Amino acid sequence: YHWGDKSLIDKYEIIRKSGAEAVILVANETEGSILVREVASLPEEHRLPLISHWGVSGGAFTELTGDAIEKVDFSVVQTYSFFDNKRPENLKRFYATVKKLFDVNGPEDIPSPVG
Repeated sequence: YHWGDKSLIDKYEIIRKSGAEAVILVANETEGSILVREVASLPEEHRLPLISHWGVSGGAFTELTGDAIEKVDFSVVQTYSFFDNKRPENLKRFYATVKKLFDVNGPEDIPSPVG
Protein backbone atom coordinates (compact mmCIF):
# COMPACT_ATOMS: atom_id res chain seq x y z
CA TYR A 1 0.00 0.00 0.00
CA HIS A 2 0.95 3.64 -0.13
CA TRP A 3 0.60 6.25 2.61
CA GLY A 4 -2.70 7.99 2.16
CA ASP A 5 -4.51 5.04 0.55
CA LYS A 6 -8.21 5.26 1.34
CA SER A 7 -8.76 1.50 1.11
CA LEU A 8 -6.65 -1.61 1.61
CA ILE A 9 -9.36 -4.20 1.08
CA ASP A 10 -8.30 -5.08 -2.47
CA LYS A 11 -4.82 -6.03 -1.28
CA TYR A 12 -6.28 -7.84 1.74
CA GLU A 13 -8.57 -9.91 -0.52
CA ILE A 14 -5.64 -10.94 -2.72
CA ILE A 15 -3.81 -12.15 0.38
CA ARG A 16 -6.88 -13.91 1.80
CA LYS A 17 -7.74 -15.64 -1.48
CA SER A 18 -4.14 -16.88 -1.82
CA GLY A 19 -4.78 -19.13 1.18
CA ALA A 20 -3.02 -17.06 3.83
CA GLU A 21 -3.84 -17.86 7.44
CA ALA A 22 -2.96 -14.38 8.73
CA VAL A 23 -1.81 -10.96 7.54
CA ILE A 24 1.39 -9.36 8.77
CA LEU A 25 0.87 -5.61 8.70
CA VAL A 26 3.52 -2.90 8.68
CA ALA A 27 1.56 0.32 8.90
CA ASN A 28 0.99 3.42 10.94
CA GLU A 29 -2.28 4.21 12.69
CA THR A 30 -4.12 5.77 9.74
CA GLU A 31 -3.68 2.94 7.23
CA GLY A 32 -3.83 0.30 9.97
CA SER A 33 -7.18 1.60 11.16
CA ILE A 34 -8.51 1.59 7.59
CA LEU A 35 -7.65 -2.10 7.25
CA VAL A 36 -9.16 -2.96 10.64
CA ARG A 37 -12.45 -1.24 9.76
CA GLU A 38 -12.58 -2.89 6.34
CA VAL A 39 -11.81 -6.38 7.68
CA ALA A 40 -14.37 -5.92 10.47
CA SER A 41 -17.04 -5.22 7.84
CA LEU A 42 -16.42 -8.57 6.12
CA PRO A 43 -18.31 -11.76 6.97
CA GLU A 44 -16.65 -13.36 9.99
CA GLU A 45 -15.36 -16.33 7.98
CA HIS A 46 -13.37 -13.93 5.76
CA ARG A 47 -11.58 -12.18 8.64
CA LEU A 48 -7.97 -13.28 8.93
CA PRO A 49 -5.92 -12.50 12.03
CA LEU A 50 -3.97 -9.26 11.66
CA ILE A 51 -0.47 -9.18 13.16
CA SER A 52 0.87 -5.65 13.17
CA HIS A 53 4.19 -4.09 13.95
CA TRP A 54 4.26 -1.31 16.55
CA GLY A 55 3.56 1.56 14.12
CA VAL A 56 -0.18 1.40 14.78
CA SER A 57 0.34 2.06 18.47
CA GLY A 58 1.18 5.68 17.81
CA GLY A 59 -1.42 8.38 17.47
CA ALA A 60 -5.14 7.77 17.67
CA PHE A 61 -5.37 4.18 16.44
CA THR A 62 -8.08 3.08 18.87
CA GLU A 63 -10.16 6.17 18.15
CA LEU A 64 -9.76 5.63 14.40
CA THR A 65 -10.79 1.96 14.57
CA GLY A 66 -13.72 2.51 16.91
CA ASP A 67 -15.74 -0.63 17.66
CA ALA A 68 -14.27 -2.38 14.61
CA ILE A 69 -11.22 -3.43 16.64
CA GLU A 70 -13.49 -5.68 18.72
CA LYS A 71 -14.51 -7.64 15.60
CA VAL A 72 -11.04 -8.65 14.42
CA ASP A 73 -8.23 -10.81 15.78
CA PHE A 74 -5.60 -8.08 16.09
CA SER A 75 -2.15 -8.37 17.68
CA VAL A 76 0.76 -5.94 17.89
CA VAL A 77 4.41 -6.95 17.94
CA GLN A 78 6.21 -4.49 20.22
CA THR A 79 9.94 -4.78 20.82
CA TYR A 80 9.82 -2.84 24.08
CA SER A 81 7.24 -2.85 26.81
CA PHE A 82 6.74 -0.29 29.55
CA PHE A 83 4.44 -2.84 31.24
CA ASP A 84 6.56 -6.01 31.32
CA ASN A 85 10.09 -4.74 31.33
CA LYS A 86 12.96 -7.15 32.00
CA ARG A 87 15.22 -4.38 33.36
CA PRO A 88 13.37 -2.92 36.36
CA GLU A 89 16.29 -0.71 37.47
CA ASN A 90 16.42 0.98 34.06
CA LEU A 91 12.67 1.44 34.16
CA LYS A 92 12.85 3.06 37.63
CA ARG A 93 15.42 5.58 36.36
CA PHE A 94 13.30 6.22 33.27
CA TYR A 95 10.17 6.98 35.32
CA ALA A 96 12.12 9.16 37.78
CA THR A 97 13.21 11.34 34.87
CA VAL A 98 9.84 11.31 33.10
CA LYS A 99 7.99 12.32 36.29
CA LYS A 100 10.11 15.48 36.43
CA LEU A 101 9.11 16.43 32.89
CA PHE A 102 5.56 15.14 32.44
CA ASP A 103 2.50 14.04 34.39
CA VAL A 104 3.46 10.37 34.09
CA ASN A 105 3.46 7.95 37.01
CA GLY A 106 3.38 4.62 35.19
CA PRO A 107 2.96 2.90 31.84
CA GLU A 108 -0.78 3.53 31.77
CA ASP A 109 -0.04 7.27 31.57
CA ILE A 110 1.91 6.94 28.31
CA PRO A 111 -0.59 7.34 25.44
CA SER A 112 1.78 6.17 22.72
CA PRO A 113 4.71 3.90 23.49
CA VAL A 114 6.37 4.77 20.17
CA GLY A 115 6.26 8.52 19.98
